[in-house]
Amino acid sequence: MLFRTIPALALTGAVLLAGAPAAATAQTAAKPEAAPPITRTALKQRLDSEFQELDANKDGFLSKEEIQAAFSREVTDMQAKLREKQKQDFDKLDTNHDGKLTLDEYQAATSISANAVAVDARLQALDTNKDGKISAAEYQNRLLVQFDKLDKNKDGSLSASERMAAAPKQ
Repeated sequence: MLFRTIPALALTGAVLLAGAPAAATAQTAAKPEAAPPITRTALKQRLDSEFQELDANKDGFLSKEEIQAAFSREVTDMQAKLREKQKQDFDKLDTNHDGKLTLDEYQAATSISANAVAVDARLQALDTNKDGKISAAEYQNRLLVQFDKLDKNKDGSLSASERMAAAPKQ
């Protein structure tokens, strides 16, 4: 809130963050929704409201102390949210719920993630028509194309010298 209230950032922050709830869920949604439009009048009302909230002594000005207090509240709120997220993440990893994370629990959770990423990468590389399935032709295509590149004399076989030329240099 504070960053949208300071005049240099107010318009940019408030306009860009007007759709923050939609943007926060956009990562998990299949198709992100566009942020609703905001009128100048609505923006002014929001800024006036935020200013009133920040102006603790109601003198019509924001002092360094009031800005510091608002910033401290924001940092405290962000830290609390981060601690809650960390607790949720820990609870997911702590499969036996004993409050301790063993190496086995950690490895099980991270290997699943690494495997999922590797499988997704392989699927995307092989699925040339992007239908989410690998046909026999797609499965063979990548290696057959590589074979054809290595078969320099185009005789349909890889000689020892062609295989040697393709081998990684050490």
